[in-house]
Amino acid sequence: MLPSELPTRTYSETMAFGAFLTDRAAEDLSWRRDAVRAGGAARPITVHTAFPSVFCTGEFFEYEPAPARGNDFDLADRVDGFGSSHFPAWMHTAPVDYASRLEANHSAAGDKEVWISELQGRRRRPRPAGDEPGALPHPGPLDLERRGPRSQGRRLLVLAGRGVRPRVVGVRHRRRRRPRLPSARRPGGRSR
Repeated sequence: MLPSELPTRTYSETMAFGAFLTDRAAEDLSWRRDAVRAGGAARPITVHTAFPSVFCTGEFFEYEPAPARGNDFDLADRVDGFGSSHFPAWMHTAPVDYASRLEANHSAAGDKEVWISELQGRRRRPRPAGDEPGALPHPGPLDLERRGPRSQGRRLLVLAGRGVRPRVVGVRHRRRRRPRLPSARRPGGRSR
């Protein structure tokens, strides 16, 4: 929704709509937190975002207004811990951009626990030609992925340098598939 770009809409209306979206996200989080606590949860309640709200500029979701995800500072005040996901290679970000995103999380959380729920660990796919007009992959030293396994270690060191304790919530990896034998050749001679 782009209210200010319509002929009958004003910029003031856009600002009011943004404030509504921010308040709605915070109220929704409060409702969820209260529901979890009412269920008898004694553990800390943490939340994470797809990426820091200060980076919601329409870069990845063109028609999503910046405040649609809420204000990270307001959201972090309502829970015991705060964090976000980071995919620096898929988003073709430079190391300084990755560090800025971590700093935004750390600032929003304040004295509360900061955690990263997902951190990209595999090599990126090359950006297809013509993906963005005039856009090229970051060259040489700015490209985290050209150094192979060292790039993941560098990302973890940046986390540690900011005081973020990485927690492994889940690890996904490819499993090799065992070849299936035809039913007549299965051990025991039984077919399914």
